[in-house]
Amino acid sequence: VKVLSAYNLAFDYKALKYTNHFFNAENKKFMTVIDKKTFLCIWNLACDTILDTDDYRQYATMKNFISEKGNYLTNAESCYAYLIGNEDFEEEHTALADVQIEVEILKHIVTKCKGKVKYGRAYSCWQRVQK
Repeated sequence: VKVLSAYNLAFDYKALKYTNHFFNAENKKFMTVIDKKTFLCIWNLACDTILDTDDYRQYATMKNFISEKGNYLTNAESCYAYLIGNEDFEEEHTALADVQIEVEILKHIVTKCKGKVKYGRAYSCWQRVQK
């Protein structure tokens, strides 16, 4: 494994780090191995390629993919619902189901969106979509 990815990689990395510390505080080897990997934040890529578009913002407005604070939703569930054209899609919030929709989002980005893939952990990606 050379690349680790997740939709909100910064969140997952932090959770992994704290879980490892809780169960295995003395052993730093696990996180040392993790930190040597290349990180790919699917959320960051989705915000850059799929969600930061007038088409998504129009869809989000029509389908009420808006947060309580008035921001466009950029989570994996809303991104995937947009890609498949099903605003009623509900994420199962299980490890396997979450990974399956994240894979579909990443496949869409890799096959249909042009541009250089940005690696690394990303924070506050949702802000780019708010216009």
